[in-house]
Amino acid sequence: MVEKIITTRRGVYGRVQVILPLPEKASLLARVKCSGMSKSEFMRAALILGASQIVREKLGSGGEAAQQPART
Repeated sequence: MVEKIITTRRGVYGRVQVILPLPEKASLLARVKCSGMSKSEFMRAALILGASQIVREKLGSGGEAAQQPART
């Protein structure tokens, strides 16, 4: 993937491209419409909030990586 940097009057941005299964994409775009936010604003917030939630779950409460169940 080519690193693309976008410079505007409001700041410098990097592009992220994500590929989703079609039903999940449709569900996500329906949530964008219901939110009243712009598509880019919603996607940015969803990505940041989702990433922070994943980190919280992985680190657990002790600050160390939480034990994961063994895969079989």
